[in-house]
Amino acid sequence: MSIILNSINYFWKMGYNEEIPDLYVKKYHDSHSISIDVANEVIDYGNSIHVSAEKSAHFSQKNFIVLEAVDRFLRKKYPPENIHIGRSSMYDFAVENNSGHVFIAVQCMEWEEEYDIKVAKLKTNLSILQSFFKINGDTNYFCAYTSRLKAGTIECRYTVFPKTFCEDNILTYTSGLFEEGIQAYSDEFRAYPDENIKSNQSTKVIGHFEISEGILTKYTGNSPHVIVPDGVKKLRNSLFWNCYTMEKITIPDTVYSLGGDTFYNCENLSELTIPESVVIMGDNPFANCPKLNLINKSPHFVFEDGGLYNKEMTRLIYCAIKRDSDIFEVPDGVISVSKHSFYNCKNLRKIILPPSVKIIENNPFSNLPNMRLENNSPHFIFRDGALYNKTMTTLFYYEHGTESKKLVIPEGVSIIGRHSFYNCQKIESITIPSSVKTIGYNPFTNCSSLSLINHSLEYVYENGVLYNKERTELIYYSISSPLETLVVSNTVKKIGRSAFFGCKNLKKVIIPEGVSVIERSSFANCINLSEISIPDSVTILGEWAFVNCTNLNTITLPDNTSIEGHTFFNCPAKITRKK
Repeated sequence: MSIILNSINYFWKMGYNEEIPDLYVKKYHDSHSISIDVANEVIDYGNSIHVSAEKSAHFSQKNFIVLEAVDRFLRKKYPPENIHIGRSSMYDFAVENNSGHVFIAVQCMEWEEEYDIKVAKLKTNLSILQSFFKINGDTNYFCAYTSRLKAGTIECRYTVFPKTFCEDNILTYTSGLFEEGIQAYSDEFRAYPDENIKSNQSTKVIGHFEISEGILTKYTGNSPHVIVPDGVKKLRNSLFWNCYTMEKITIPDTVYSLGGDTFYNCENLSELTIPESVVIMGDNPFANCPKLNLINKSPHFVFEDGGLYNKEMTRLIYCAIKRDSDIFEVPDGVISVSKHSFYNCKNLRKIILPPSVKIIENNPFSNLPNMRLENNSPHFIFRDGALYNKTMTTLFYYEHGTESKKLVIPEGVSIIGRHSFYNCQKIESITIPSSVKTIGYNPFTNCSSLSLINHSLEYVYENGVLYNKERTELIYYSISSPLETLVVSNTVKKIGRSAFFGCKNLKKVIIPEGVSVIERSSFANCINLSEISIPDSVTILGEWAFVNCTNLNTITLPDNTSIEGHTFFNCPAKITRKK
């Protein structure tokens, strides 16, 4: 999903502040600053950083990754005057040492496929790197880099190729450039060759816990009292997702980061204390924990009146489902209302937004059937049950309790935000205007009665299916379709996130050769799905792709298809691999 859809939130997470309307600024060491002009979609890297290509400063997903990578170098105290952006077509930017030689050249790319394909190609085709280092003789290292905003935190991956890689078959490195304790121009990543990843970054198993480099990545137990081992530094995103047996968890004071959705849907969790060591928190880690009595001991967060905030009280992270009052007035001073912060707070009758709120993240008001929104922020317009930005170009949210069964989205709206209509049971018709250019991953998830009227040239809607204009991505399939068997169009290359979520009438789906990705939650809650064909072309099955597919008993997968976490949660399917 493109970061552009949520660019202001992305800048906010990177530490940029809006100094004047639509101008976001971040200040670094040596008085250097970078500014972002949101209205004109331009990045100004300041006077010290060298920018050779004008296109490098324009908004695009690629340029946002470049910006985020440059940000990491600046935070490591690399001098801004030593950073050169866009001067070579062979990489995106270079970082020189104080002698004028290139310490490292960085090429940025999108997460998943583009990055993995590029790294694999460089490792198996030595001539590419040999040519690179021959042309760029003063360069010591080449770095393939990618990053993404996921669950409220920005993650990065990179692979460093030393100049001697081609000459002496030296190993490549995946750590030691930005990690804690690493200094500018350090060669400490030589201690982390990816060929020795098992010895240097090994996964340890302690009881029911899997721990990799201090990150708790997996829990396989079912104890009512979970005690996280001492020494763990981070809890991974979605770690305890749907851990129904857990009633209490003890987190050690070595943990400094709680990932987004960490305890999502832990329905019986009642006791959790945030230790004082926690500094970082992703998107609402406690979403849909209806019994939770939260205690906060971290000075980096504030918990009052059922709301959890950062210490400056500019970001609302979480609202307790158990909170007594049915009215929640967001304190004035809060700038960002985070993803899913009010998720499933079904007792809420009213949420009041103050004038200070400027950022609405991924549908914080989802699954609130009785709530009415009162908007006092000049940065948003609330009209006919829908919340838009101040220029009426982005639709963020549609109120569940709105009596009208139809919505005609106004002409001029160009973005329909992620999950914006999630679980709206009453709505029967949405008209998409010709101005819409971007639709976030299935905004119409679990709308059981919905039919679309589409006028956008960027999308195609026919027979209950919403595609991109090239018909290569299947974005949404109507739950109300009576079909029991669906043959997916042979033009489709990707089945989008939550595309078939809750399609209870479907019993059989035939996916054509050519589809390479089945994204997160694609077939979640298809409770009557009993047969599905997965072609050899599919390389990725996303998280929760078949969660709660309770009638799917067998599934045959290609040998090279990777399966992400929780893909078959609460699904009895026996998995066999094609030989």
